[in-house]
Amino acid sequence: MHQGDRSGEPSAQRLMAWPYLAAAAMLLVATALLTLLSVFWRGVASADEPTLAASLAAIAENRGPYLAAGATRLAAGTTLLLGALCLGRTGAAPGWVVPLLVLSGLLTLLSGAFAVVLGLAFAGLDPAGGDALAPWAAPVEGVRWFTGSGGFAAAGLALIAIAAVQKRWPAVPLLLAVATAGIGVSMQLIWIEAATAVHRVSGIAFLLWLTLAGVGLLGGRGPWWGAGARGD
Repeated sequence: MHQGDRSGEPSAQRLMAWPYLAAAAMLLVATALLTLLSVFWRGVASADEPTLAASLAAIAENRGPYLAAGATRLAAGTTLLLGALCLGRTGAAPGWVVPLLVLSGLLTLLSGAFAVVLGLAFAGLDPAGGDALAPWAAPVEGVRWFTGSGGFAAAGLALIAIAAVQKRWPAVPLLLAVATAGIGVSMQLIWIEAATAVHRVSGIAFLLWLTLAGVGLLGGRGPWWGAGARGD
């Protein structure tokens, strides 16, 4: 095979992968925006109370914002899942990145769905009526919390996997790999309720990372590549 043929192969592969790269980019950015909306509406609903009874009362009192939070979280999980699948079609994602992002999207989607179920269950009830739903609402809320935390942690593991690749690319600054790994590790603290401040910082950092990754993909670069480095 002539050198010209070999040099043309990567360009042809990039051309064929471009629709999936563009779709993955837009879906990752959409995930970040939808997650921001979900966090906003959940804050308006004031559903993160220290006790289940207080949380159920807040959900009953603020059904609209809580439903909006659940619906946007469900949508964010869906866009992350689809974005990961599109990224997988490009063949550019290394190792466990795509499976972990798919898992994260699926768990996030389920978390939003359970939140929507809780919000709909309180339709037509006054805040005091939440006590009647407590026997089954408690396990539903527990599953919602577990799937939401699991989705966040899985995304963090994906970042750690990406960081492992970043450090092997000469064109990727070591600081970028360290920052990616640091965000991913801090996201694992989601299981520790006392680390609320860390959750907020790592959440903001992850959303920023998603946005920058989407922009990078639109430029034909993956989030594990540095300036001037490409996947071919």
